Amino acid sequence: MTFEYGNMSRFVQETEHNTSNILVTGVTGFLGGHYLAWRSQLPGKIFVLVRAEDHEQGWERVYSSLQLAAQSYEFELGEADELAKKIVCVLGDMNLPNCGVSAEDMQVLQESEISTIWHCAANMAFLPKDREKLNHTNVIGTTALMTIGKQVGVERFVYISTAYTAGHVSGDVKEELHDGNQVFANCYEESKHAAEHAVANFCLENELKWTILRPSMVMGPIASKNSGGTRFGAYGFVRSLYEMQDVLSRVHNKIRMEIPEHTTVNLIPVDQVLYDMLYIESIGFGEQSIYHLSNTVHDSVRTTFQSFDDAVGTDTLAFINERDTPATSLEQVFDKGTRFSKGYLYSEKVFVRSLPPHAEVFNNTVLQECMANYLVELKKDEEAFDFERETVTSWDGQRLSAYSRGDEQNPPLIFINAYGMPLQFSTPFSRRISRKFRFITWDSRWVPDTTQEFEVEKCNSLTHAKDLIAVMDHFAIDKCVIVGWSSGAQVCLRTMREFKDRIECGVLLNSGVSLLTEPPVEQTEYQQSLRSLFPKMAASRRASKLYCDLIYGNSNEAGLNDQNAIGSMLNSLDTDLMGMTSAPFKDTESLFRYSNMLSLNFEEDADAYTTGNDLPVLVYGSEEDEVTHPDVARGLAKALTNSSLHITEEGTHFAQYTEESVAKVVMKFIQEAVNLPASSVSEK
Repeated sequence: MTFEYGNMSRFVQETEHNTSNILVTGVTGFLGGHYLAWRSQLPGKIFVLVRAEDHEQGWERVYSSLQLAAQSYEFELGEADELAKKIVCVLGDMNLPNCGVSAEDMQVLQESEISTIWHCAANMAFLPKDREKLNHTNVIGTTALMTIGKQVGVERFVYISTAYTAGHVSGDVKEELHDGNQVFANCYEESKHAAEHAVANFCLENELKWTILRPSMVMGPIASKNSGGTRFGAYGFVRSLYEMQDVLSRVHNKIRMEIPEHTTVNLIPVDQVLYDMLYIESIGFGEQSIYHLSNTVHDSVRTTFQSFDDAVGTDTLAFINERDTPATSLEQVFDKGTRFSKGYLYSEKVFVRSLPPHAEVFNNTVLQECMANYLVELKKDEEAFDFERETVTSWDGQRLSAYSRGDEQNPPLIFINAYGMPLQFSTPFSRRISRKFRFITWDSRWVPDTTQEFEVEKCNSLTHAKDLIAVMDHFAIDKCVIVGWSSGAQVCLRTMREFKDRIECGVLLNSGVSLLTEPPVEQTEYQQSLRSLFPKMAASRRASKLYCDLIYGNSNEAGLNDQNAIGSMLNSLDTDLMGMTSAPFKDTESLFRYSNMLSLNFEEDADAYTTGNDLPVLVYGSEEDEVTHPDVARGLAKALTNSSLHITEEGTHFAQYTEESVAKVVMKFIQEAVNLPASSVSEK
């Protein structure tokens, strides 16, 4: 090399790189997307395995990922048409036999002289319940991909693993296969370790060259010191702190995080990982089979987390070896939110790195700058409000904030948010739906806006159903499709029964409804806690204040059972979304109103307004829902006379926010329910 190790732009410009064709997986993810953006600047054709309904949609996903990655660097990505000649989409899915690759695409691959497969895709789940799915994707899927490689005639298989396949060990971690006798921090590490051995064994048996690359904890690019588009890992933790500022400002005592003072963490910028990847390829992969793509600096875990706290300015974290009193409710939430990295916080690993050190060192000073830039990104995200906002005067004179997006000529769809939840919970779903529908929603009265007078006598689903009709009238909508999520599902059902002539069909997403059947519908721990606590919180504002203080760790006046129930309730929520789910808990007044809304919701019609409700209804449930048991969805589908049931295996209570597939399922149902032309609702 004639220049400093790590200068990506000069590397691309000056290195005589081979022109071989390659196949890459995981290009719609963070690392894979960034790799594809830089690799596309070099010679050679790139085939990408992408999950999509057709090649057109596959290319849209790939190009979107490329654009997101390229924003972090000072180079022009190039015109889409030109890139499409260089990058070829192959439809597939790592969870399907033969990775879901069709015979036609297999023929294309076999005729394309592909030299190397770069396997960047992985399932990032980590809980014990995810072990089977992790094994299926990360081990069985990897083996299936190697089988494809053998059939295609590739020379080498490159597997992107993780430096943390070392498990619970301290000291030097060598660039070699681990024996498997170690204890793993989580099921993700375990699956990646198993995949490494699967790669080594398969390639040795089939005379295929192999390379395993082990990045440590990947951050945004050091070149721009921004996030690079990722919102996970360290960025997810900082985002949670940022979104929970109002809540955290009410905590009198700091949140104690159990982090031993001697432990270290290894953070590596994504562009330095990419440089290592491209460099290794340029030298013919060298003499080794395994490389650590890690930082030469191992920073203190406590110092790293303090940088996160400092960036947001919450001043809410305290670091101790071990708590001397039971964890508060919020401490339990933080414990859950750091479960994935928990195993990395209790050992002192040093990853042996045989590659040259990078010219620029990623240390805590650089991390602080990265976090400051990330806060700017989060603020820009907030300012990028892409809804049209209007004020609606409802049936009783109450003024409501309504939001819309999408072409006014498209069929209208009204989304009924869960009581008290912020608009952001509808944003991803609305973006997907508004391609073919005019999406409309509104803020539920009383919470999150507490400036309105609270009228407990109106605290029922009929009030909100009338609000929905007022929204329809405001937008001059005669009939429409309505979609209710969580507690909004009860409003959806009530509206369909009370205002049947105004509704085309309904969709119930992870329904939080009161439903009594024989035998009784099973309840989650969250539902049990909610039904136990909320009537007590709703009794008076004084009672709400007591429980508010308990949530924030500012009081322990409540009984042990209630303290445990609060911890259970908060721990059932998605910790990555706590900034949004905590909105009704931000102060005493919000909690008082919210607890009344929910507890009175429980006392309504025991059949959840299913009797006499014969409009077409899609009932959507999630097996992984820790908030509302999926049996509620099954019970609703059984009780409704004209229902379709869809239970997803992987989605959680927040599937409409986290899963792209929800919009597809909803649009397909609407098309069939109201006989819309297929072209008017099919997603491209």
